[in-house]
Amino acid sequence: MRTQNRLIAAAAAMAMLVTLLGPAGPSTAVNWVTSLAWGNLHVKKQPGVFERFTREFNEKEQLLADSETQHNQAWIRTDQTSVTVQYVGTPANAGQQVKFVVDSDIAYTDNIPGDENIGTVDATGIAELVITPTKAAVEDDSIRVDLTNGTTTVGTMLLLFKKPGFYPVVKLLGTSTGPEAACDYKYDCQGSDLWEATYEWSVFKRGWLPEYAQVYAKSYLYGSTIALKYRVFDIWGTPQAKREVNLLVDTACSVCKWAKFVDKKVTDTKGYVSFSIKNLNTKASVLGYKSVNPDTKEPGAAFLPFSMHTTTNELEESVDYYWPQIVPDLSIRPSAVSMQVRTRGNQPADTDGNVIVGTEENPALKLDPANISTDDNVVVKLAISYLRNAQANAMYSPDIKVTATNGGVAVLVTPTNRLELITSAKLGKNALTFGYNSSNKRRDAEIVLIGTKPGKTTWTFTIGGVKRTVTQTYTK
Repeated sequence: MRTQNRLIAAAAAMAMLVTLLGPAGPSTAVNWVTSLAWGNLHVKKQPGVFERFTREFNEKEQLLADSETQHNQAWIRTDQTSVTVQYVGTPANAGQQVKFVVDSDIAYTDNIPGDENIGTVDATGIAELVITPTKAAVEDDSIRVDLTNGTTTVGTMLLLFKKPGFYPVVKLLGTSTGPEAACDYKYDCQGSDLWEATYEWSVFKRGWLPEYAQVYAKSYLYGSTIALKYRVFDIWGTPQAKREVNLLVDTACSVCKWAKFVDKKVTDTKGYVSFSIKNLNTKASVLGYKSVNPDTKEPGAAFLPFSMHTTTNELEESVDYYWPQIVPDLSIRPSAVSMQVRTRGNQPADTDGNVIVGTEENPALKLDPANISTDDNVVVKLAISYLRNAQANAMYSPDIKVTATNGGVAVLVTPTNRLELITSAKLGKNALTFGYNSSNKRRDAEIVLIGTKPGKTTWTFTIGGVKRTVTQTYTK
């Protein structure tokens, strides 16, 4: 019934538009914007306002911005007092005009004088219609807005009011030991220790992948414990406390064996929830398994592929997907591991990882107890050129461990832990474990090593059975 009412109202609005855009006399001439496309129609980013952003791509895998279904809806929290619809052009459109055509379920006022809602583009290329309901909106109230320049009409943008907590978005932020992913307002989360396969596996083209969802993978040795950290937001980015979350483990993997685990938990006050599940397979059971990839039809052997994902059991939700694999061996070829000391105390190192000052090789660095300088940092670059194990199976985000003597610490460089901002030893760990993240064509990792005590400090890197060390002396 609501859909029928919308269609009737839209038809009436278009009939009214034809009348309003009839021949204009000289005194009513309008300097219309020269062209219109879906890329010009947006809802302003505000607290309590979220504009849909779907992953729609052309054949060249380029994101479409002018598709009528890419951002044709915005969810408005019912406690919002206003919402702003925008024409987004360029400074070249300054002074031109565009008409906002509104069809609303609810009474409202707006910021443009008169009844025709013809807005003028400002110096930055923006024209705005600020819609203010005259009384508080209730759930499922809606407003529909089109843009027109007299010859072309773009729309309809649907503004749908929903209560706080609507549309839970469950984000997989990484493992229990690795760095936590940082998420932008479109729920694109980067920087965890998991391999993100959202784009490499072209899953963005598949209809089953929910909006705002990402796909991750990681390799685990048989008998390992899979420990994952999640966080739940509503569609406007508000963390959801006391939200029930279920972990679903792939039942199609008939040979997978698991210890008893808790599959239903409730988020904490900040929206976090963690799950842990221990694998019980043996090396023999993994080595003997054969499978066929349902997408590529490629046969596989000597690893157990399966899937995991969470759900809040809400009708409308977005959840990340996880496709781990259990492998019989995590060893990596020594020749595939490349590790280089890039700088010592902000001084560039040579190809052997050494800094020469005068005749002294790798002179002692002065400790920084105040944690305000990068002069005591040693920066290491790590890359793995061949991510395969002894059975030639792909190794997704294998764990790398860094331990140190003499109180030394290690810090992984991430989008939220930028290299130039790492001054404090408090950011590091004496025993650091992280997954090697080679997703999105990033094939290397940077690690900052910091000493905390006078004397010689040695860091040991363990990478799939391969060991590398870095040593640095410190003084007070």
